[in-house]
Amino acid sequence: MTGVLEAGDNFGAQVPAANAAPGAVSSANNTLVVIGIPGEGIGTAADAGSVEVFSLLGAPGDGAVVVEPGKVGLPGTSGAKQKPGASMYAAGAHLYLGRPGGPAPYGSVHTVPWGNIADAANGSVATYEPGKGGLPAAGATFGAVIR
Repeated sequence: MTGVLEAGDNFGAQVPAANAAPGAVSSANNTLVVIGIPGEGIGTAADAGSVEVFSLLGAPGDGAVVVEPGKVGLPGTSGAKQKPGASMYAAGAHLYLGRPGGPAPYGSVHTVPWGNIADAANGSVATYEPGKGGLPAAGATFGAVIR
């Protein structure tokens, strides 16, 4: 695992597991666990939030991939109280990742393809946020809960 565990990191706030290739033989790239760390400080940004993804096969933490803004196709940069890792949903094709604290004024949800995480691919990341794409511009913490 990367970083140092600190009080308030909320390591493990969400812990979904994923089969990124249903029907295929399990491998290190398709049998994954996702650990939310929404209170992780990044640089000087308090509670910026982070996510770590690693395989359920092999030694714990081997090949861990950090999912933060600016990495694996997730747009933007880390900022105070964005809290990625507070709400996530692991589906067959994507990791759905909420950023309820911004930087969008009402929060946002991003769909990150597993290939971006497990294979360093450059798949398109879809972003959903109030005020765009037909969603009403209202609310306070869009992406706080994903199901």
